[in-house]
Amino acid sequence: MLTQQLSERDWRVLDDLHQHGFLTTAHICDLDFGPHASADTAARTTRRVLARLARDRLIESLPRRQGGPLGGSTPSVWRLTSAGRRLREAHRPALRALTPTHQRLLHSLAVADLHVAVRQAAANGKQTVDVALEPTCWRSFHGLGGEQRTVKPDLALTVHGSDVHGAYVDRWFIEVDLGTEHLPTLIAKCRAYQDYYLSGSETKDGQAFPLVVWACSEERRVTQLGTAVARTSSLTPQMFRYCTLDQAGDAITGMGASS
Repeated sequence: MLTQQLSERDWRVLDDLHQHGFLTTAHICDLDFGPHASADTAARTTRRVLARLARDRLIESLPRRQGGPLGGSTPSVWRLTSAGRRLREAHRPALRALTPTHQRLLHSLAVADLHVAVRQAAANGKQTVDVALEPTCWRSFHGLGGEQRTVKPDLALTVHGSDVHGAYVDRWFIEVDLGTEHLPTLIAKCRAYQDYYLSGSETKDGQAFPLVVWACSEERRVTQLGTAVARTSSLTPQMFRYCTLDQAGDAITGMGASS
């Protein structure tokens, strides 16, 4: 039986693809194939395992695009097949794999980039990090009128570390912004996080409310969003932090404790 032939690492690869939706070969290597004697050894092992899982029809690579951010020599992008999803969602019928929109794919890969960067930065800083992805990281609550509402971060992170003052725990909600949404839409999301904070749902067990980090595609967007939040009188700017995507790993693990 195929499931009995899968190794623990095989299952981790399938789990990561199930949670992220789409990952490049490099993402899978960083998440599931370290440490090795060398980066080349890890890369070769990753490619070999992915080829085997593809032969078993549990994963598949997306067709290559010509040109653009995902074209040229960009590594393959992988997803679960219907059979692969059936293994991870035994209690639900497996849906037919659909071709993602270009924007959705870019966003999924940006979230994966951030996930990898945070794990690497935490390891370098001798911290540990717990990561929850969509939809596990989503939070439902009741609004002021009793209506059901949901905030949908791209990631929820809990960073554990210690410094001269002792052990600490930092909690974050992460929003990845590729600059495709209008600023009023982002401000509305900020209001939703503030409403969630005011509901008390997240802090009823005594934990600190996570700070909300906006990881943006460019510095200009960081400035625009930070300014817009500061000028919105109904928002509490201290709830939010901002960085670019390439700064996110070090920024999130080094921004300081939220509890």
